[in-house]
Amino acid sequence: MKPYRIGHISKSKVSPEFDKAESSYLNIEYAFGAETNIRKLLAGRLDLVVEKKQRIVQLVNTVLALEAYRLELLSPSLFINHFHNCVSKRNPKHQEIIDDFNLGLELIRQDGTEVRILTEHSEDKSDL
Repeated sequence: MKPYRIGHISKSKVSPEFDKAESSYLNIEYAFGAETNIRKLLAGRLDLVVEKKQRIVQLVNTVLALEAYRLELLSPSLFINHFHNCVSKRNPKHQEIIDDFNLGLELIRQDGTEVRILTEHSEDKSDL
């Protein structure tokens, strides 16, 4: 991977393995935003860009729509980050909030709403 110019967001973390490689042998070029890195990639100034799939899809669906055909998402992902919701235990209704959220999530999974939302936003459920 040393010969490749890899675009990455300044001070951003990917995974412990990537972060270790970043500090020891990867050829990283930093920017302050994903759009800048993707524009550098399209201009031939970078070989790869490390970025969240959701952010790339959002940019491709908006400001980079005319250039979408020139980009390819690579598989497998470098890292899949699972997000969690937090509720303060100081909130007297914290358990009710958690239970309501979990019930609502289960309902939208059962009735197909989750897949429709992900499809509408060009997301692959297998990556989430």
